[in-house]
Amino acid sequence: MLKKVIPIIFLIIIAIFALSSCKEEHEHDYTEMVYPSNCSENGYTQKLCTICGDELLYDFGPKGKHTGDVWIVAKEPTCQTPGSEEKICTTCNKVVDSRPIEKLGHVNGKWTVTKNPTCKDTGTEKLFCSSCGIDLETKTLAVTDEHDFRTVVTAPTTESEGYTTYSCKVCDFSKKDDYVSKIEAPSIEDAPLTNGEIYELVRNAMVRIDAYDKKGHRYSLGSGFFISNDGKIATNYHVIECAYSLKVTLYSDDSTHTVTSVLGYDKDGDVAIIQIEKQNTPYLEISTDPVKTGDTVYTLGSPLGVMDVFTMGTVSNPSVTVGGVDCIALTAPISSGNSGGPLLNADGKVIGINSMTIPDAQNLNFAIKANKITNLNTKSPITVATLYNNTLSDNAFEVLAEDEYIIYVDRSSSGEQLGYEIYYMLNTETSELTIRLYIVQYSKRLYMAELYLDGIYDEYTYTMYDLSLNQTTIMSLVKVKKPAQNFITDYNNLFDVVTFRYNDSDNPSASYMKQLYFASYQTIMQNLKEYLANSGTGLTMSHFGFNF
Repeated sequence: MLKKVIPIIFLIIIAIFALSSCKEEHEHDYTEMVYPSNCSENGYTQKLCTICGDELLYDFGPKGKHTGDVWIVAKEPTCQTPGSEEKICTTCNKVVDSRPIEKLGHVNGKWTVTKNPTCKDTGTEKLFCSSCGIDLETKTLAVTDEHDFRTVVTAPTTESEGYTTYSCKVCDFSKKDDYVSKIEAPSIEDAPLTNGEIYELVRNAMVRIDAYDKKGHRYSLGSGFFISNDGKIATNYHVIECAYSLKVTLYSDDSTHTVTSVLGYDKDGDVAIIQIEKQNTPYLEISTDPVKTGDTVYTLGSPLGVMDVFTMGTVSNPSVTVGGVDCIALTAPISSGNSGGPLLNADGKVIGINSMTIPDAQNLNFAIKANKITNLNTKSPITVATLYNNTLSDNAFEVLAEDEYIIYVDRSSSGEQLGYEIYYMLNTETSELTIRLYIVQYSKRLYMAELYLDGIYDEYTYTMYDLSLNQTTIMSLVKVKKPAQNFITDYNNLFDVVTFRYNDSDNPSASYMKQLYFASYQTIMQNLKEYLANSGTGLTMSHFGFNF
């Protein structure tokens, strides 16, 4: 109501103003303009005097209705939410009405692989709505025949073909393909073997030989090597001489095997071939090439029991006679335990069997020529025990090795140019002690000294034999009291005799004999002292008159 009154009052005020502004009395000459009402304003009539400008306004009527029927989309519908549209007045541009728009249906997009199939598992593929991204359908993809391979190439060698291995990363499937022929081995002239290659070539054919007495005690060791793939082993005769049993340890796998037979031996030539029960053994080839002074040579063996010792040197003389045997003189170092091992040329082939060394010389070592092996008669094999009995018949005094009271045997120097063997025999019930000493040259016993001490009666007997003269007695003395003083004197006599009879160009000098005498005497006394201390008998060195 107030809204209607205010415009009327406004028109009256204007009319009064107009009348008062007219300066002269006259009749108004009005022109009339009609302003119709609309949806936002009331309509009215305007009368304007053409003379004085007097204006009269008259209310025409109330506001009109909104006009127009244009609908505009205000929110687009999707497959997830509905939309909406609005009706806009064409006069005032106001929203005069609205209505919803229904949700749209999903729009099919492309099939997409969400999990690739493999050779082991199935895969999946899904259809997604291109509008909202929701998955509309899923299907399973079958296991594929294709593998995801990892490739490993094995190069060909002179021993085997090359090939490519394809191993699937997903499943256990693998295959080999793309074979390449073996590589032709280069000739020695084109590609000489390196020191390391020679070692690797011969190592697995090597053995260490352990010799045992009748009671199963190991008393010496040496080396050997396979000469065939059925377990035949070449070595020195002196390595197996006097052994009641033999065992070999293979370099290739450290396995131990018992020697079943001695296929053949040459005592004077110092070579032997023994047999173990093993097949497919790697073996060394015997060389037929001539050996020349200055040739590079190699040795492999077990010096002092240490396996796998590889040395190198040269041939200082390809043919020298030592103890009646044709040998090769070489500078490659060898020691006790190398005996029986191979002497190798630059091709890794055997040209000799390492046999002996001269301790007081500089690099003067000897090997038996390899043709001794190929010429050896192996048609009459015997057991190791039979060889032991044959040895006893050749050396009657060796029978003492069967005595149950033997406490120590030292044969470590046997087989060198000059050495000794010592046997100790102790009867703990009667306190009788016997020491037997052999002087050995090139594995042959030359002299034997037997020293007998009776701790009860203080009896001391010294006997010396010349074994080279069919066991002839040189001297035999019986002495009573103070055996230690007599022992030193008579022990020295043994070396004096050997020095006198064998002091020539082919045998050791007197000075070397004295060195050997001192070393062996010290060994006898020290070992005897240690044994008595650990025997549990209560016997001491002083019991036998020794002050060592």
